[in-house]
Amino acid sequence: MLGFGQSLLLVALAGLALPLLAHLVNRARARPLRFPSVRFIGPSQLPRDKRRSLRDLLLLLLRLFFIALAVLALAQPVWTPPADSPLAATGEERTVIVLDASASMHGWGSWEEAQKAVKSLADTGNPTGLVIFDDEVLATVPVGSPARTLEQIVADLPPGERTGNPAPAIEAALRELGPDGPRKLILISDFQQSTWQSPAWPRLDEGVEVEAIQVGDFNRPNLAILDARAYPAPGGRLRVMARVRNDAETGQNVTIGLLHDGKTDSQALSFAPGQTQTVAFLIDQPEDQSGEITLPDDAYAGDNRFAVWLGAPAPAQVVALLPGPQEQEKLEEVAFVQKALSASGENMPPAFTVNGAAPDFNFSAVADLIDVLYLPATTAYLDEVQLELLRDYVAGGGVALITPGQAASRQFRLLRESGLTKTAFLGVPGRNRDQRDPFRIATLEPGSPLAEVFTGDSARDLYLAEIYQYVKLQPDANATVLLATEGGDPLLLRETYGKGELLISALSLDARWSDLPLRNAFLPVLRETLAQAVKADDTVIRLTVDEPLPADFPLPPGAVAPVVSAEPGVTALGPHMIQVNVARSESINQSTMLSDVRALMSSPAANASPSAAAPAGEGVAGRISLWPWLAAGALLCLLAELLLAAPRRRRPQGKAAHA
Repeated sequence: MLGFGQSLLLVALAGLALPLLAHLVNRARARPLRFPSVRFIGPSQLPRDKRRSLRDLLLLLLRLFFIALAVLALAQPVWTPPADSPLAATGEERTVIVLDASASMHGWGSWEEAQKAVKSLADTGNPTGLVIFDDEVLATVPVGSPARTLEQIVADLPPGERTGNPAPAIEAALRELGPDGPRKLILISDFQQSTWQSPAWPRLDEGVEVEAIQVGDFNRPNLAILDARAYPAPGGRLRVMARVRNDAETGQNVTIGLLHDGKTDSQALSFAPGQTQTVAFLIDQPEDQSGEITLPDDAYAGDNRFAVWLGAPAPAQVVALLPGPQEQEKLEEVAFVQKALSASGENMPPAFTVNGAAPDFNFSAVADLIDVLYLPATTAYLDEVQLELLRDYVAGGGVALITPGQAASRQFRLLRESGLTKTAFLGVPGRNRDQRDPFRIATLEPGSPLAEVFTGDSARDLYLAEIYQYVKLQPDANATVLLATEGGDPLLLRETYGKGELLISALSLDARWSDLPLRNAFLPVLRETLAQAVKADDTVIRLTVDEPLPADFPLPPGAVAPVVSAEPGVTALGPHMIQVNVARSESINQSTMLSDVRALMSSPAANASPSAAAPAGEGVAGRISLWPWLAAGALLCLLAELLLAAPRRRRPQGKAAHA
């Protein structure tokens, strides 16, 4: 059938009357005759012959066709072939169920509730289809399939261990629904935040109804192993450290185990609500370097096991380019940073070694040995050669930690001119601010790089930090804001440059600008930020399930990267160890608001995927846009009219002479 994207423009077809009126007007022109003298000839007027018959019918038709075709093209006509399906002819509501089968659906009773919901919907009698997804579409069942088929597919495809991405599944469901008739899209999921925060949702037609069914109960108690690593210990032994978080609203007493060399070491710990703790195991050097941290069964089994490589990485090497005489007060900052990075203890491995160097130190000669280049206001005093060396160091895979000083404006100007960053300096708020009214750090967003580190008391200590002044920055569009003020100004940025990273602090890391260096939160902020950026341990590669090897992984010429992350565990790949675990983002026990999901899915102005962002009438199977053909026809009519009208404009009409 024929439809229009801009049907109101059809009113412009009334303009077809204009050529008709123009052709009824007497446009005869007097034919000039030359006389020797005209003073004896009186003036006369053109006779009114009351001619009202249409002339130049071919020109008239071309003009009418041009106006009609132009108006129709602007109205965006779309032709939809008649549906051949008997379901479309009956007018029954077509329904497609989009079922989440990502890793989080294993827990909190979600999958059992989802199976019951699918069975209930399939038994309603309406033509129903099914799309199952995790990070891709796993199965598609056509609309109108028997209810028993839908139930069997769900039983045969339980949740896997991958993350979720609903956008491709929703696009597949829209194709199954078709373009016409009553249609309904039913989303069944736990609506975990990490899965349903897509930046690009498919756009729905106005005739598609959206229903969201949430399954699972995130209030069930759950503990999660966030991370685990091994470090060297005195006496040639190994210290294995794991971070465990209690997501329950009540305290929990649990036994945490370390499985290695066929035996299990265990420790009993008590957790307050929302608390994160570090547990340390001291073991002899194992024969098998594959270990596993374990937790008892709880609401979600996917975060109760964590495969860990039982090898000892070397501490990351940090070189601080000490400030010159212009910035002597920055030596206090260097002392704070060195103390935080060099600290060690039973639950705190010596992950960094800090060494100082003069500002003119030629770090490029030993760049391969430096994991972090620490620049406490030093960049404001580097010359062009040193800035170029810094740029080459970061581009080659190094990490630069940059903090501001007295010459912050010059510092960021040189960084921008060297091409290292596009972050701009905007001023220094709070330079004269009363310290009784300090700035505060904004709450960390769930899933942000530092959010897993700061929970409970540790987060409270971070948010109580008092900031007296900072450098106001306008970050590059590709920068990641790790910390910000309550007003939204960035305090800590991470930028990628080449293969390396820039860590830019808007704070001087000493007690003059804030009391953060005096707080317990300072150490985890600094160490975790650097740990996430540093790639000092090249032996172990940490992946999530089904994540490919890094693009820069060394492979022989022409070789295809092997699949090494099909399931959790530790495997050897040449000189490298591959550590694979279920993505910890699947452990987040926070859900998206269903009202937000419905609004985003139903809004035609929602961010659309490339296929959904096409003009009206495109992107839906069977629909054909007619406006390009109509526009081409209008253009041909215009050209033909110009060719036919030109001779008539030049040729005089009529035989009468008038003066």
